[in-house]
Amino acid sequence: MGRRFIRFVPAAFAVVCAPAFAVEIDGRIDADEWTGAQHIVDFRKVQPLTGEPGSLPTEAWVLATPDGLAVAFRNVQPPEVTRSRQKVQRDFEEQVDRVNVFIDFDGDGRTGYAFTVSASGGIADEIITNQNDFNSDWDGQWRHAVAEDDDGWSVELLIPWHTAPMRDGVDGQRTLKVFLARVIGSTGERMAWPVASFERPRFLSDFAPITVPEYSQSLLAVTPYVSGLYDNVRKGRDFNAGVDVFWKPSSRFQLAATVHPDFGQVESDDLVVNFSATETFISDKRPFFTENQGIFELTTPSDFSQQLYTRRVGSTGDIQAAVKFNGSLGRANYGVFAAEEDGPTGRAYQALRCAISNPRIWARC
Repeated sequence: MGRRFIRFVPAAFAVVCAPAFAVEIDGRIDADEWTGAQHIVDFRKVQPLTGEPGSLPTEAWVLATPDGLAVAFRNVQPPEVTRSRQKVQRDFEEQVDRVNVFIDFDGDGRTGYAFTVSASGGIADEIITNQNDFNSDWDGQWRHAVAEDDDGWSVELLIPWHTAPMRDGVDGQRTLKVFLARVIGSTGERMAWPVASFERPRFLSDFAPITVPEYSQSLLAVTPYVSGLYDNVRKGRDFNAGVDVFWKPSSRFQLAATVHPDFGQVESDDLVVNFSATETFISDKRPFFTENQGIFELTTPSDFSQQLYTRRVGSTGDIQAAVKFNGSLGRANYGVFAAEEDGPTGRAYQALRCAISNPRIWARC
């Protein structure tokens, strides 16, 4: 062996300021736990987009708790309808039985968050921008559970309030927009509430508004790492250390920072051979660059390329430090991004974006 490599990542520690769970997320829908929830039964076909009632009975409950937004599904599926139990990896695309919860926390049609749970317990999560552009690189922290019986299967989800920055409510209330859906794997039928489709130019704007109490959570998460490399042949050694920090003191503000980030745990890119004059777009799987990136997901109208292409950051040198924070001030949402590469060829990157919206005006700067 010419080299020895040691990598040590202490367990990340996080401090969340919130009460104990108000709903037990175990997949079994307890009527007492869901008292006061909004009950939804009018699921209609959106794939194919006919608007007709769904072929199988589906019920959902939506309940705002101090811990987060809780959602439950009861999916009736008799034995004669094939039930898929295929195991899937995160951010799966397989055609299996599943449910979808899409949430626009600000209710302005700017950024949405998608949460998917399969009948076998597999999950997927995505960020939605520009009405119907989905990005699965983001991996959020949320809870889910699945239970099944002879008559069907049930799902419970809990999406914490620290998942995304959101504007202040009014008089202690916050208006969200949601889209709930169920997919039957054997037929591909998707039934949803309300009737909306991501195949239409406007998807986020067609979500149904719901008003909930204005809960808030604060979160501090710190993830340090240490790595070492020793070369037995050249008798050389190299040590690296760094830390990732995520801080959300209130619903209006989130900050992510990294010093000497370690991206060794990120999956490798697919091999692409490109002889054209057009650069191949490669999505970013590095955690720092996927967390709360929605404000920067701005594409050009001509070719849909990214105006902030984060894969170039770190291409000419190691990243020395980077910081990103976003939040809201009144009706304005903002995001600030800065990164610094190390070494004589290192470059500096900065980006600023703000968006101001109201029922009559949508402005960007």
